[in-house]
Amino acid sequence: LKSMTFYGLNRVKEFNVMSEESELELIESKAFVGLEKISTLDLSYQKLSSLVNLTFFGLFSLKKLLLGYNRISEIKKNAFNSLQQLEWLDLTSNQLNVISSDYFEHLMSLNEILLTSNQFNKDSFSNGSFKGLVSLSHLSINYEKIERLRRFIFSELTGLTKLELEENEIEFIERNAFYGLQILEILSLRQNSLYDLNLSSLFGLGSSLKVLNVVSNLISKIEPGTFANLTGLRELYLSSNMISILNPSLFVGLKSIETIDLAHNQIKSIDPQTFVGFERIETLDLTQHKLTTIRSFTFIGLKSVTIIHLEHFNNISEIEPNAF
Repeated sequence: LKSMTFYGLNRVKEFNVMSEESELELIESKAFVGLEKISTLDLSYQKLSSLVNLTFFGLFSLKKLLLGYNRISEIKKNAFNSLQQLEWLDLTSNQLNVISSDYFEHLMSLNEILLTSNQFNKDSFSNGSFKGLVSLSHLSINYEKIERLRRFIFSELTGLTKLELEENEIEFIERNAFYGLQILEILSLRQNSLYDLNLSSLFGLGSSLKVLNVVSNLISKIEPGTFANLTGLRELYLSSNMISILNPSLFVGLKSIETIDLAHNQIKSIDPQTFVGFERIETLDLTQHKLTTIRSFTFIGLKSVTIIHLEHFNNISEIEPNAF
């Protein structure tokens, strides 16, 4: 697309730039000048490899920009300049391998960004990668090879409420990786390679967190006190890991918890004091474990529980008196 291609079309509110068969490779600077009233621009499934300076200059009313399924590996500093009204940005399935501090600094109204299926690794993000995204509430970075979450990488995202980091091969979370996420409500670390959760893993997260999903990792150990600051957590998903023992120190701090999913682990025993004091729990899933005995008072403190799953491959042969 040449510069000033659409100049003079300032009354247009809807504009379909490309057909599904098009193969756009380059957009010159200021190509969209004149389309100041359009709210959505879809450039998905093209062959774009870079976004030059002032690529989207003139799109002053744009709220939704779709750039998924291209070949974008480079974004120039001012590529998104003039997109102060943009609320939704899709960069799914491109070839980005780094997020520089100047990529998004002009996107003050951006609410959601999708960065899934690029070529990110543990060194792709740094403190400042998300500078300027003061309104961002939802960030998705899935299907990457990040391996390690560096400290302070999300520190600019003080308004974030939902963070998805799924299927990224994450093995280790540095202390302060989640620093700055004071109002985060949902965190998904599903299908990574975490071996344990410790006091540093979730450091920086607090009472605002409502849902934590670490399903399908390799977790065999959870350090006592790991959840101590998550006093507002309502849903905890730990299924399909390698946890073998449940004891009273495991869930300390979870005063508001309503759902705990521990299905498909390797649990062999449950300490009778494990669930004491958790009067708000409504659903407890212990499907498919290696339990043989339910000891006395194991579930005695669960006054609000309506569902306890114990089915499938539990070899329970004895339920002691007052287990429930």
